[in-house]
Amino acid sequence: MTDTRSDHQPGTTGDASVVDTVVVLADQDSALTERQKMLVLAALDSSEALADEFGADDELSTGSPEASTESTSGTANLPAVSEPVTGAAPKPVGAFLTSITVAGFRGIGPEARLELQPGPGLTVVAGRNGSGKSSFSEALEFALTGESYRWKGKKAFWTNSWRNLHQLESTRIRIALAEEDHGRTEIGVDWAPTDGLDDAQVWTQRHGKKRTSGVDSLGWTEALELYRPILSYDELSRRLEGTPTDLYRSLESVLGLDQITDGIERLATQVKELKATADTANAAKSALKAKLEPIDDDRAPAVSGQLAKLKPDLDLVTKTALSSVPADGVGDQLRALSELTGPASSRIRGRRSPQGCPAAGRTRDRRRRAR
Repeated sequence: MTDTRSDHQPGTTGDASVVDTVVVLADQDSALTERQKMLVLAALDSSEALADEFGADDELSTGSPEASTESTSGTANLPAVSEPVTGAAPKPVGAFLTSITVAGFRGIGPEARLELQPGPGLTVVAGRNGSGKSSFSEALEFALTGESYRWKGKKAFWTNSWRNLHQLESTRIRIALAEEDHGRTEIGVDWAPTDGLDDAQVWTQRHGKKRTSGVDSLGWTEALELYRPILSYDELSRRLEGTPTDLYRSLESVLGLDQITDGIERLATQVKELKATADTANAAKSALKAKLEPIDDDRAPAVSGQLAKLKPDLDLVTKTALSSVPADGVGDQLRALSELTGPASSRIRGRRSPQGCPAAGRTRDRRRRAR
């Protein structure tokens, strides 16, 4: 099992993907067979790839050259990892948040702006209750993701009361960014007076370029899914204080472990299906053995002996079951007797005993004594 590229060695740099790392570790594990390595990689790919890899057993058993996955060196040729994909999402841009402007959204009525200092580091936004901190936070999250995690699982009141009653005519969000290599970039969200929450028009405007729909041009689609831009203290506390399973599920996507989890689940599903098939076969084998026990046939012990093995020779079982019982002479004698034919019964009843027959003489003597 080797990487087909000579220049790239996955796992030698800090930005290696999960699949790259698994390829390297599996390649270095001498305890794994080539077959097992291929199954692991197929499980990380998809359910279809794993099913195809399991199905390759039948093709390999035929010995066809097309079915062989082994190279001349005796190691499997793995698909290249981390190859660029045509039509892939744009590369994520680097940017710092400079301001959030909100009007008519949640707790903010007339337009209000939160200015931020662009640059690395931690920014703390503090204010009294009702000053709009959560509204700014939710506005930023909605502009970037199209939803608010805080609203999930809440009653309809939370989503139906998103528009501020003091500012119904102009409801909008503006997110200003300082983007690398582009300067000022703005993300906008606009609603008409009769629009619902999901009717928002979202756009991105880079300095000196045409406005584009949505925020996909920033290349943040996957990053926003893995690394939520907003996480309140209460939500963070619930994650950390929850069960170990809940915490793992919260971190697996961030750490890139979800692909491994999916692969483990796919392998577990295949194992479960194979076990169900094996259980069905074992039940049928036990039932057959029970039926063979009372049969007085020399072939029955031979078949039962094969069925008692972990891997019975099914060809031998079939051949034995279809064979003839060994001849011992008794069967031939009985068959000959069954084929004998005697005189008709009418002929026997209609004939008289001849005079010279001893039986006829004894019959006459008995008649004389009777007189």
